Amino acid sequence: LFLRTPATGPLIGGLVRQQEPRVCAALVYNGRKELANSVVAVFQQPGMDVWGTLMCTVPGFDAWVGQWLNDPRGASFAREVLLSEGFIDWVEGYLSHEDGKAFVIRLLQQPGVTRFVTWLNRDAAMCRWFAQIAGRDSAIQFVTEMLMEPGLERLMVSLLVRPGNDSALKAMLEHWVRAERSLEKVARAWGDQPRTSASLARVIMSPGFIDRFVIRRLLLQPGLAEVVVEAFLQVGVRGLKDTVLPLTFSTLAAAAALGSANFESEIAPILEELQGMDGLVGWAALLLV
Repeated sequence: LFLRTPATGPLIGGLVRQQEPRVCAALVYNGRKELANSVVAVFQQPGMDVWGTLMCTVPGFDAWVGQWLNDPRGASFAREVLLSEGFIDWVEGYLSHEDGKAFVIRLLQQPGVTRFVTWLNRDAAMCRWFAQIAGRDSAIQFVTEMLMEPGLERLMVSLLVRPGNDSALKAMLEHWVRAERSLEKVARAWGDQPRTSASLARVIMSPGFIDRFVIRRLLLQPGLAEVVVEAFLQVGVRGLKDTVLPLTFSTLAAAAALGSANFESEIAPILEELQGMDGLVGWAALLLV
């Protein structure tokens, strides 16, 4: 009851911010799994998603968390929390609040946080975690809104081109296709969001996405063609017609609207690269990007 009182969120957030991040990271490292489970048990209580958003409204709390995540011990503890049973549901609720979304956006822009995310992506369990959260409505809405913020589409591209994130994206696709067999459901959920096309177009048009990420990294992933073919077979003609193709064409149209000259210079190279691939597989890879 005490923790669920709205005033205690900013109070505790302020007290935490006054502490040295690396000292706190060292304190939680030993026994991190047990402590993570205890933390998650507290946060799963009714109303604690609201309390969490209030705690994160403390000025400077995003910078404090960023420094904490830059410490390997703090990063390791954060991973344990994220993977704790049921915490993914708390994150989904947290992202449904405007203050929660605003905090995560500020956090992603803190120095070193993209390195932390890349480190998480190299973990198989975290790849599955990201694949699961990426199909949930609040997460989809958060990503689309985030990418509409000026400059954040470039941040996303800078994250994607970091070594290892291309294989992580392929692993997510494999999870949707082979483990959950939920690709059509995920694609439909993204297609139903009104700003998906505009937000994805901003990423496509960002310098480095086509040439540095798609051509030089993603399309060179071993086994990608096989996964793409499986994805098309799973989605089927109806899924392509109702979901994948409309989203693809609306995204490309939105990209063209951002600047026809830039659009041509960004898309032309990938079409040349695809000439040496089987037509269906090559276009499937492009569509699923």
